Amino acid sequence: MRMGERKSRASGSDSRRVSRCRICRDRNLTRVIDLKRTPLANSFLSKPNDPEKWFPLEVLYCNSCGLLQLSEVVNPNLMFKEYPYRSSSSNSMLQHFRELAQSLSSEFITSSKQLVVEVGSNDGTLLSALKERGVRVLGVDPAANLARLANARGVETLPTFFDSDTADRIRDERGKAQVIVANNVLAHVDDVHEFMRGVSSLLEADGILSVEVPYAGNLNQNVEYDTVYHEHLSYFSVHPLLRLFSDFDIRLERVARLDVHGGSIRVTGRKTNKKFVSNPFVEFEKRCGLNRLETYQRLSDRIEYQMQDLRETLESLKSEGHEIVGYGAPAKSTTLLNACKIGAETLDYVIDTTPEKIGKFTPGTHIPIFRTERFQKEQPPYCLMLAWNYEKEILLKERQYTGQFIVPIPYARVLSRNSSS
Repeated sequence: MRMGERKSRASGSDSRRVSRCRICRDRNLTRVIDLKRTPLANSFLSKPNDPEKWFPLEVLYCNSCGLLQLSEVVNPNLMFKEYPYRSSSSNSMLQHFRELAQSLSSEFITSSKQLVVEVGSNDGTLLSALKERGVRVLGVDPAANLARLANARGVETLPTFFDSDTADRIRDERGKAQVIVANNVLAHVDDVHEFMRGVSSLLEADGILSVEVPYAGNLNQNVEYDTVYHEHLSYFSVHPLLRLFSDFDIRLERVARLDVHGGSIRVTGRKTNKKFVSNPFVEFEKRCGLNRLETYQRLSDRIEYQMQDLRETLESLKSEGHEIVGYGAPAKSTTLLNACKIGAETLDYVIDTTPEKIGKFTPGTHIPIFRTERFQKEQPPYCLMLAWNYEKEILLKERQYTGQFIVPIPYARVLSRNSSS
C-alpha cells in the first residue's frame, strides 16, 4: 500500500471511467502516461490521519483527434466547491491579468454597455482590472469561497458552474456578452460540448472567446508530469481545439504561447459563420510530433527517468544529513510528491502563502505546511521548489536565502548559491 493510502479510497459514485474522447467521441484511446493512484490535488488535510480519496491518474491519447485526456473523471463538486488557489496570490499572475485586461478592453470593447463574462473567474482579479477600465463585467465560478471574495471586492460573481442553462440565464437577464474569457478552466471541463453550447448561446455575433489552457507541447517538451492532476481533464494542443471551436461556429483566429503555469497557450476565437481555415500552429505541432502516439509513449519513459533522477538527488542529500523543505504547495506538488514517493521522511515541511493551505498537510504525503516566514527565519540548507513555474519570482523574492534551491522540472538541478542574487 502506497504512502498515505491507508485511508478510504474513492467510491464508484465519486468518479467515472472515460470510454470516448470528449471532443471527437471516438473510442480509439491509448494510455500513454500512468502516475498511479493519487489523492485530489487540492485536498489538503487538517490532520495527517484524515480520510482521503484516491483516484487513478492516467493520461489517454485519442488516436483520432489527438487530444490528451485523463482516464478518470472525478465529480467536480469534490474539487471546485471550495477552492484554495487564488489568482491574486502571485505577483506574476497579477501582472499577467493586468496585461490581458488592457489587451481585451482596447482591442474588443468599444462601448461601456458591452459585457465581458469570465468563466472560472476565481477571486475576480482579471475582472477587477477590466472594471477599473470602465468595462461591464460578470464572473462565474462554482467555488463559493472565491465567489464571496470577488463579490466583496465589487466584482459581481455567480457561484455556479457554467453550462448552457447558466449562459441562457445570463443572456436573458443581462444581454449577450461581447467577450467571454475562460482562463485555465476549459481543461477542467468534462462536457466540453455543453460548455461550448453555453458560449455559443451567450456570445454576441462577431463576439470574442479568449481561452487559456496549459499546453501539451510544454508537457511533452519539458516533461511536466506534475501538471497532470485530476482537475486537469484535458491537455490541449491546437488541433483538437480547432475542431471543437469549429463545431460551434467559433473561428480560431489567433494562438499565442505564454509562460504562465509552466507553459500555456491563449487561443482567441470569433463567433462567425464564415468559412473556417486551418491555423498555421497546427503545422508546427505536426513537426513537433504532437499528433503522434509514439511521441507520448516516449514521454512516459522520460517521465520515469526524470522522477528517478529527482528521487536520487534528494536521497543523496538526506543521506548526508541535510534538511530539505518544500517551497510552495501548488496543485502540481500533489502529483510530484506522490508520484515520486516524497513524504515527510524527505521534506521536513512545506511553506506557502495561501491562507487556506497554511496549517494543513499535503494530500497523500502528509507534510506540514507553514508560512513563508519560517523558511526565511530558519534558512534550511536545501529547498525543493515545488512551485517551479514561478522560479524567477521566487528567486527574486528570496534573494536573501543562504541555502540552495532544487528545481525539479525540466530535470532535477541544484542551483548555485548565487542564483537568486
